[in-house]
Amino acid sequence: MEPPLLLNQLSLQTQLQTLTLPLGQFAPWSEMITPDSPLVLYRVKQVWPIVYRSPLLQQILQQIQTCDRNALVAQLLEQLPSHPDWQHQVDEAHCRLAFQWRPGAIASYLQSLWVVSRELGAPSELIDLPLSQLSPEHLQLQYAHGRCCSLLALAQRQGLAIPQRPDWLSLNSVGDRAFFSVWLTCGDRLALGHEGLKPMRQLTDAWQGWYAQSQIWGTTPAPLAQTRLALIALMQRLLGWYLQQYCGLEPWRST
Repeated sequence: MEPPLLLNQLSLQTQLQTLTLPLGQFAPWSEMITPDSPLVLYRVKQVWPIVYRSPLLQQILQQIQTCDRNALVAQLLEQLPSHPDWQHQVDEAHCRLAFQWRPGAIASYLQSLWVVSRELGAPSELIDLPLSQLSPEHLQLQYAHGRCCSLLALAQRQGLAIPQRPDWLSLNSVGDRAFFSVWLTCGDRLALGHEGLKPMRQLTDAWQGWYAQSQIWGTTPAPLAQTRLALIALMQRLLGWYLQQYCGLEPWRST
């Protein structure tokens, strides 16, 4: 599986830009939206709900100052493609287009990642650096990957299997959503080509905080424990893929 496919699955911003590409077939949006120049989007700085805004209407109104604002808003709402995971609306007072991720969309997002990440390949040449030669940044990612591997191996020894379709909607606590918010930010930054070590380290910090407050063994109901293990497996796959594809390193298999 090629890395771009995983990046497309990781990034909600990329998915939204793909969803809104058909707008470029119509005037006046064709001036702003093309395959090489997709819809401009900004993530609202809040943990939850997940909202993206676009200055599309403001840009059009600046270019065509004689157009009817209400008619333009009505045209946009009529021509915007719909999607079950997204709710769109226009703040008419500020002419801002907004997309809000629906509450249940996290399930289809994580399940798509679950399927895609199982088929990831590794580069043919990887470096197995000794501990003393790893940078602090790479050491942090290696430790987190090895920790995920150890937890998954322990669950396997104890017979705690991960189902093919985990109950992703059971991950709905404040801590779960805080972790998902960092995860989604990391996905957007990687897909946009930003330097990846910083968002990956931030994601690793968030994962360690999430794991510290997410009990798996003991009194936790089996379905919830299995879903938490599935999220650990997703984290392990993402870390392993990043270490291989971006760093050329052989990931640690245990800690």
